Amino acid sequence: MNAGNIIFIALVIGASLLMFMRTERKFKWATGLFLVVPAIGLVAIWADGLNRWGEALAGGGIGLGFNVLFWLVYGRTHPPGTSDSITVVGMEE
Repeated sequence: MNAGNIIFIALVIGASLLMFMRTERKFKWATGLFLVVPAIGLVAIWADGLNRWGEALAGGGIGLGFNVLFWLVYGRTHPPGTSDSITVVGMEE
């Protein structure tokens, strides 16, 4: 197994899942469709083509594990914001 491949896959899967987790509820479908599904699909195509399923599963598991840890430490007490809570500070017209 190549540690560089595992780290790269963990970063790709972990980052896409983190963005999915921190997305506003009404836009989760778009984040999942355009970010998470392609990331997992590209990793699966790479793993199937080069027969590197061990590295793909290890990297995906590490990325998922870091996201679960992040959710347990930070995500439960700080849910993602909503569009309604955004305030724009600027020139008043």
